[in-house]
Amino acid sequence: MKYIMMIVVIALLGGSMAAQNVYPGAQTSAGIELLAATDILMSRLSRDPSGIPQPPQNLVITLEGSNIHLQWDPVTLDTNNFPIEPDAYTIYLSTNPFGSFTYQDTTTDTQYTHSGVLNFQSKVFYRVRAVKN
Repeated sequence: MKYIMMIVVIALLGGSMAAQNVYPGAQTSAGIELLAATDILMSRLSRDPSGIPQPPQNLVITLEGSNIHLQWDPVTLDTNNFPIEPDAYTIYLSTNPFGSFTYQDTTTDTQYTHSGVLNFQSKVFYRVRAVKN
């Protein structure tokens, strides 16, 4: 297991170091096979279908009477820039942009209307997060 971890580091650095230097006595062909297995492992880790979605972009907030309407672009990539389809978007609310945000609601759409909020608050701040279960 120690050797595999060392090989992962070499693979991340570009694989320029010979595999024999990682563990003495190994054949070059065995080292190449291990590096290939490591590349497959790294590929599987970085292409994990349950990756973390990127944050939603282009959030637009409009006022509609006492309601606030939020709309954003759909998230299509994870944080490794691989395609992803979020399961939902969660909306968080705060009265202070630097304070703690509390959970407000979840939607599968790329828009949300917070009904009647302006009847109770004069200032509100929102965070929208894409969620992949």
